[in-house]
Amino acid sequence: MIKGILILAILIAFVGGARAHSEHQSAGFVEENQLSIPVGDKAAGGITEAQFNRVIDRVSELHRDEVTDAGGELMVERKWSDGTVNAYAKQKNGKWILAMFGGLARHPDITEDGFALVVCHELGHHIGGAPKKIKSNTPLYWASNEGQSDQYGLQRCLRKYFNSYSNGQSYFGRKFEQQTRLCRKSWSNSEDIKVCIRGLLAGKSVGNLFTSLRNLSQAPGYETPSKEIVSRTYDGHPMPQCRLDTFVRAALCTHDYYQRLSNTDASKGFCMRSNGEERGARPLCWYKPSDL
Repeated sequence: MIKGILILAILIAFVGGARAHSEHQSAGFVEENQLSIPVGDKAAGGITEAQFNRVIDRVSELHRDEVTDAGGELMVERKWSDGTVNAYAKQKNGKWILAMFGGLARHPDITEDGFALVVCHELGHHIGGAPKKIKSNTPLYWASNEGQSDQYGLQRCLRKYFNSYSNGQSYFGRKFEQQTRLCRKSWSNSEDIKVCIRGLLAGKSVGNLFTSLRNLSQAPGYETPSKEIVSRTYDGHPMPQCRLDTFVRAALCTHDYYQRLSNTDASKGFCMRSNGEERGARPLCWYKPSDL
């Protein structure tokens, strides 16, 4: 009898612990790492605390109603003093949380637009649509997977952000020839081209961050796409070149950011090869279309 009670108590504790653990499961921007960049680090670069807060304020303001309509309450944990070089999305008690860290914002590769892409990526875990991170009843079933959060982050969230908040900079001239050439493949309007160029530059900022964190010798390039083709959709963090490929394709997809997304149908709101939209379709280095 006593033995049975003990076993039952252990099972209850295990289930309760599992539930508590599940509540705190989170989706990170990059793989777990030990790098820390504290406030005042002389080797730090990145952005200022004012820029950090401004970006968070703007992205939150633009998307709060969308989160509410999806059934959540958006909350941002601003951890400027924390040296962690990462960012997280998590859901707990109806709160759809973005955890943003000063360590990532202070990384030398991060620009203000690059940080906006990080915030947009984490938001994408909540409202980025299909494909989801993990199937069935596992703890992160609510989260759009990493590649999809990259695609959503630049194609929809960041584009909306750029259209709402111009930084007043000109993006035309020799310095931006490569980006301009790419963007003109999809866009003809000068404002659309400018937004596309800003997106590519933001993608390169975080692409360089990925390279640094993995200690790779070569940074990803706009026109050196990954040759990898997955046999099934990969939910984790793709390699840096594959992630930059996603940003490039997101910048070149001409779907507007007001189209309704689906948590089950990956074609809703995004470019698809099956629709003849190869240029802006998710790259095959992480995404496996159902018709291929």
